[in-house]
Amino acid sequence: MGIKAKVAAGLGICCALLLAAAVGVAEWQLRPAQLTPRVNSLLRDAGLGGSVAEAGAELGGSFRLAGIDLTLPDGTRLQAESLVGEAEILP
Repeated sequence: MGIKAKVAAGLGICCALLLAAAVGVAEWQLRPAQLTPRVNSLLRDAGLGGSVAEAGAELGGSFRLAGIDLTLPDGTRLQAESLVGEAEILP
């Protein structure tokens, strides 16, 4: 195997490892312990009162919310035990 082939193989392995690491970090960020505080912060920023007890998602686009207790700016209150759905993120 020539030096160019060895370098190309090494770069391929590095790219595969970086991609695997990126996917791992993305999946970690979608776990409830990391995602729930971010979702509640976004809800507050949007002017909604209350909170979501747990929020989780998967890279495929599925998501789940549990313990939903929100108040809209006009005073309307939304409560639900859970909400499960699918979002098409990548075509």
